[in-house]
Amino acid sequence: MHTLIYAVRLVSPSVSGGKFWSAELYENGLLQVSFGALRSSGQTHEKRFADRHRAYAYLDAKIQEKKRKGYQVEHQKYASTPEPAATPIPKPNAGEKPRVSPAVDSELALRWDF
Repeated sequence: MHTLIYAVRLVSPSVSGGKFWSAELYENGLLQVSFGALRSSGQTHEKRFADRHRAYAYLDAKIQEKKRKGYQVEHQKYASTPEPAATPIPKPNAGEKPRVSPAVDSELALRWDF
């Protein structure tokens, strides 16, 4: 049994009915992505990563891409926060503001329980 650590659903409404894109990230690095028309069950694909940190980075990039295309977060849920990556993250240069990913809305995520 896989432990779910993060789930997100984005929607892109349109005159023709709209589309959805959803993803579930599991502790073992498995990422399940579903997408399709809002009135359908859509398609589901699985992608495996070496660990959940790499899967989370890939997922974050995909969420950013979908938002640029006009998708909006319908809901997102955290079961647990991914642990920091084993490799150190480089510090920003002096005077440079740290980059915060807008794809993961921590305020919204804290309101959901599993």
